Amino acid sequence: MNADELWNAAVQVLCENDLGDWTRYRRTVPTPPGGPVSEYLEPYTNEPLGSTNQSWTASVAVDWLALDR
Repeated sequence: MNADELWNAAVQVLCENDLGDWTRYRRTVPTPPGGPVSEYLEPYTNEPLGSTNQSWTASVAVDWLALDR
């Protein structure tokens, strides 16, 4: 499975479980997988905050773990 397939599978699972929608994930991860991802974003300006050396897979993993709650 490549990164794009993993990304699409993650979004599909999260949307099916009512944890979010595609718009939410586009706000969270504004660049396609493989590009730099910021630790946080300022919600009104979309300015990157914190480390810019983050991975989109980490945010997906956190949401997957939330399914177990």
